[in-house]
Amino acid sequence: MSMQFLSMFNRLQFALIDTETTGLSPKKDRIVEIAVVTLDSGFSEVNRWHTLVNPGRPIPNSSIHGISDAMVRDAPTFGQVYAELLTQLRGKVLLAHNATFDADMLVAESDRLDDEDVFFPFVDSMRLARQVVPKGTSCSLESLARRTRVMNQGAHSALGDARTTGIVLKKLFGRQRHSIGRSVIKQAIPFTVSPAHLDKHAVMSSAISPRLS
Repeated sequence: MSMQFLSMFNRLQFALIDTETTGLSPKKDRIVEIAVVTLDSGFSEVNRWHTLVNPGRPIPNSSIHGISDAMVRDAPTFGQVYAELLTQLRGKVLLAHNATFDADMLVAESDRLDDEDVFFPFVDSMRLARQVVPKGTSCSLESLARRTRVMNQGAHSALGDARTTGIVLKKLFGRQRHSIGRSVIKQAIPFTVSPAHLDKHAVMSSAISPRLS
């Protein structure tokens, strides 16, 4: 294993992202909760960031994630947390379990802010997990948590699922983390955003008032 690879891999940080939403359609539905758990190259947690989000509309699926209209009434809108979200992700490799869903929701929300220049280059942790479990094994978060004996006490909350995913990945990969690292480095593009872009959205966020219609 080359020293160049080890040096590159050991410098990596992952931003493990999970969202809860008002439904399954990026075009019609909105984010109501976002969590970002930062992991080091050994998949150990080094930081966490989390917020409820006011979607600007009633929440029809509170029974799934437990987030009610009352809970988000005074929460910030996506536009108000967007600059901080970008700051949390900057320079990190983006991970999510079943990443297509979270990526599509984030792109839809950023498009509503007319921010079509941003690109969220996700690595799907579900696909990484398939490299180390027997073929045909379910790689849903619930199944992997059972397999690794990890208790998800915050199931169907963004922060609970993100933290659980991080713990599961660390247990799954263990001594194989360097071989997994090779796979990550081949497909990973750390998230980039310019200081000017961050400043622009920080100014915009201060002008947005939360509304729950």
